[in-house]
Amino acid sequence: MSTITVSVSAHLNPEKTQATIHFSGRSHPIVCGCLGAETNEQGVIETIYLDSLVHRHSSSVSYQGWQPEGAVSTILRRLTAA
Repeated sequence: MSTITVSVSAHLNPEKTQATIHFSGRSHPIVCGCLGAETNEQGVIETIYLDSLVHRHSSSVSYQGWQPEGAVSTILRRLTAA
């Protein structure tokens, strides 16, 4: 089974209450509520907690940008360049 790579980008509104998520290969973004976000010491957002499940688990998919995880709602964790 081959692995596909999906690029994920995430943007929050200034109040950090709404997230816009783009998955490569999809023509429309996903817009959902943001329950919270964690930043690092430099103020860069590292983790985003969404109020919706916006991904499906698949062992044949690798991600770039953000790693989605979670069973009830999606948590996005920023991936660092290797």
